[in-house]
Amino acid sequence: MKNNGIYKFLTSIRLAVILLTVIAILCIIDTVFHVELIRSPLMYAAGVLFAVNLTLCTLGRVQWAIRRSKRKLELSAWGSPILHIGLVLVLFGGIVSYVIGRQTYYEIPVGESAQVAGRSGTLELLIRDFSVEYYEDNISPKQYYTEFTLTKRDGESADFTAYVNGPARYDGVTLIQQSYGWSYLVTLSTPYNSRTFDLKAEEWIPLDEGEDAMRLGISFVPHYDETTGRAVTASDRAENPRLLYVLTEADEAVAMEALAKGEEAELVNGIRLTFDDYRYYTGLQAKYDPGVKVIFAGFLLIFAGLVIRYAGAMKKEQESAGEKQ
Repeated sequence: MKNNGIYKFLTSIRLAVILLTVIAILCIIDTVFHVELIRSPLMYAAGVLFAVNLTLCTLGRVQWAIRRSKRKLELSAWGSPILHIGLVLVLFGGIVSYVIGRQTYYEIPVGESAQVAGRSGTLELLIRDFSVEYYEDNISPKQYYTEFTLTKRDGESADFTAYVNGPARYDGVTLIQQSYGWSYLVTLSTPYNSRTFDLKAEEWIPLDEGEDAMRLGISFVPHYDETTGRAVTASDRAENPRLLYVLTEADEAVAMEALAKGEEAELVNGIRLTFDDYRYYTGLQAKYDPGVKVIFAGFLLIFAGLVIRYAGAMKKEQESAGEKQ
């Protein structure tokens, strides 16, 4: 088979160099110009061919080491095969991470839940509580904590607390604390119906249509400064929470007010705005990457292969020097 032209082509160093060059160029173009070449057919084809090239080369080196060991047990002969096996594992782990791995950012209010990917399937992530630890000035956040529960499909669950630089791990998924903020609930009622909105940032809601349409802008301020009355917050602590709204017509402000929790404002044409509630939301990064351990094992084998090759080369140099003496 080694005399077969296709086999020689698939195991050639030239093919490996060409494929690595193509992959590198596609990655650079994708990064610089954002043209989504990473998932293109050309990238897939180059990746598959490189995997075939590397796997066949590795099998050939393993067969060579086995034949060499039958004549004389020589550890140095296994340096290159072990190194290549490590490269195959790194490549395989990267493919597993790319195909199966998941990395998703969630912003979940306290009391709410989301679905995250785990080893055993989909897990329910329920946010039980969130808290912030402050520095002595009681303004600057020092650390923040999310208390949550992860539940498997079979009902098995576990409680965790994640904080900055303190991730939680369960069923193959790693949850990293990244950010937090405030979520607020408002109800917009008309003479005919009402809608409740769960918001996290400033929001503009159209109340009618047309060139001179009326729009409602609303935002949440956790620490409203009564002395200035400006739409800014003195800190991110809920010391004096207010819902700020501005009603515009043809982009001109016609009304604005600050509402406390539970207060209601009459806007126009029977439309009412109610500030229902506020609560923290937590920003969590969920990572499920089963390929990481395979990649790590591959790098260990690469290191071991390099050490064995280096030790073998040193031994040959010593033996050669001894013969000359």
